[in-house]
Amino acid sequence: MEEGAAMASIDFEALGTIRAAQALHGVRHGDYRRYRRYCARRAARLIKVLGQQQPRKYSKERSGPAGIVGKGQAAHDERQLLVLIAHAERAWAYAMELKADPTAPRSVGRHAASRLRKAVKWASELARVAAAQAPRRAALECEAYSSWLSATQIMEQAASKEAWTAALEKLRRVRAALGEAEPLGDAEAHARCRQFMVEIEPAMKYCEYKGGDASGPEPVLTLPGASLGNDAAAPAASTEAAGSGEPVTLCWRGQEHVVTSGAVHAAAARAQAASEKLAMDSSATDGGGEGGDGGDAKDSVEEGRMGVYDSLLMAYSDAQSATARH
Repeated sequence: MEEGAAMASIDFEALGTIRAAQALHGVRHGDYRRYRRYCARRAARLIKVLGQQQPRKYSKERSGPAGIVGKGQAAHDERQLLVLIAHAERAWAYAMELKADPTAPRSVGRHAASRLRKAVKWASELARVAAAQAPRRAALECEAYSSWLSATQIMEQAASKEAWTAALEKLRRVRAALGEAEPLGDAEAHARCRQFMVEIEPAMKYCEYKGGDASGPEPVLTLPGASLGNDAAAPAASTEAAGSGEPVTLCWRGQEHVVTSGAVHAAAARAQAASEKLAMDSSATDGGGEGGDGGDAKDSVEEGRMGVYDSLLMAYSDAQSATARH
């Protein structure tokens, strides 16, 4: 367990590493081939530095996700997690590259689906190792990344309402993990988590439409080896606690109504928390005056406020759909 303790002291940036690589190596321009080749080179360099090259006699286990860390074993170097990320991104980029050709035969679509399944395997191993050894924020980011890839893979082959519902559940896990990781990092990490949550909102709405599922938000994610009693996780868990215990009162045409239904209650609690946050932000902005950085500060505040508005609208949508089912 000494290795795990040493790993926990490493400030591992999961989303930061992924987003920086994507921005610098072609993803922003849709050049997935360039990004795939970069990931392949990076993985090869890291494997060579770690001394984990494939021996002369081929071994399937040695070449897969379990061959980097060891099946059920602990990581001893942060670069092992970087290898897992590089392989997951390589497989994902290959799938996106294959999908980019609309005239490709059906066999190419099956090949893209297999690459997505491979990306999910690498990301699942990353989430397993990070949950056991990395700091809590990094573990939550890795779990969100793994769940996002799983949702992407399910949506690519979804042919029934059950599949769309399963993809929606994965995306809700992404949102829950990012919501818990958001207050645990610095301003830059906070912005990355917020941006990721904004990016998955359209996919969540589409999954809700295709699957007809509006069962309300999933409880805040619990990772293996991590306790929700952690003081740092308390701000993120407060909304879920409010949705499960404290009463929610809505005012309609001058009359107050107490919400008691489970799914409606949870969604209403989220909407109430988002409304209160917007009110606090507005009062703080009105009383704060203009700062020295002017435009940048204002843009940052407005971007954060738009994220809260998105959360508020999603909560109202969840409450409306859950109400229609009762």
